[in-house]
Amino acid sequence: MSLFLQCGQGAMLKKLGRLFETPGEEPPEPAPASVAVAATMVLPCVAAQKLSKQLIKANDETAWASLIMALGDDSTFQMLVRREANAGRYQLAEQLLALVPIEETPASPTKKEVSPAELKLALDAELTALAALAGGAAAAPPPPPKGEPLSKSLIKLGGDKAAAAVQAALPAVRTYAQKSLELKLGQLRAAQRLAGSFKLSSPFPTEKELEVAIQAELVDATPKATKAELTKALLKKGGVSALNAILRAFAGDATFEALARKNSAEQLAAFVARSDQPWASVAEAEAQLEREIATKLVAAFKLAAPSPTAAECKVALTAELEELSADDLRID
Repeated sequence: MSLFLQCGQGAMLKKLGRLFETPGEEPPEPAPASVAVAATMVLPCVAAQKLSKQLIKANDETAWASLIMALGDDSTFQMLVRREANAGRYQLAEQLLALVPIEETPASPTKKEVSPAELKLALDAELTALAALAGGAAAAPPPPPKGEPLSKSLIKLGGDKAAAAVQAALPAVRTYAQKSLELKLGQLRAAQRLAGSFKLSSPFPTEKELEVAIQAELVDATPKATKAELTKALLKKGGVSALNAILRAFAGDATFEALARKNSAEQLAAFVARSDQPWASVAEAEAQLEREIATKLVAAFKLAAPSPTAAECKVALTAELEELSADDLRID
């Protein structure tokens, strides 16, 4: 029996088991899993193998898992994962780039260059129009779980109460949980992209030749981008640098995020529905990841003050969260 069928049977048995649970009986809490991109295996039912030309060309579950395991720490692969995770945002940025008027203006000593702020206003207008076409503002997300006020003693005590307090105090934990799920999907899409485009003429390449070929595919799949502010010339030129500038300009914008998430909703739902994923829905996946992130922040909490205020605890936790999520939230 194939590994894929074994995974599918396991998922089906798990779902059937839920139907026969005793009323009121709580299912066991799933074991915490790392949310770090480089260490996460998205295909837990498939054993990774040593990379070979034949394995990669198969372009199947084993090939993807093997690529993820082999390239997890590679900086270019991580960039590709982030690009794939941001697919919904890039799609929206491309829409805005196509809609915003960027006319040529004749050279004139009295005509000033359009400022980044003016370009952002023009993009904002197009974003508002797109939101109206999409049915207006997105529904408000469910409120965070209620928690006790933050205190050093509560956080040091740990457990569910401390994690709930962190979730209630830091909305950014939910944002990072959503991004963490996107990154898991991004890993799979990045591996699929590499396997699907992989080419190497040598029938029996050496390990070094294979490594060079994979790096070449990575470079082709991950075009470099310069970090630049919004300018008319940049938007007119287009490309990844222009799209990244738009993503940076709308970082944290609720309307932009809501529309971008609509763009990727089907892909996320399909990813969660895979037989090798433990969740029943996107909402369940994000809720579990949110708890795991909050638990990680509780474990990493450090503050020398003996009796800090709730606000001081929040500042320390926010700094810890920013450090934890810095690489995953990069736009590059």
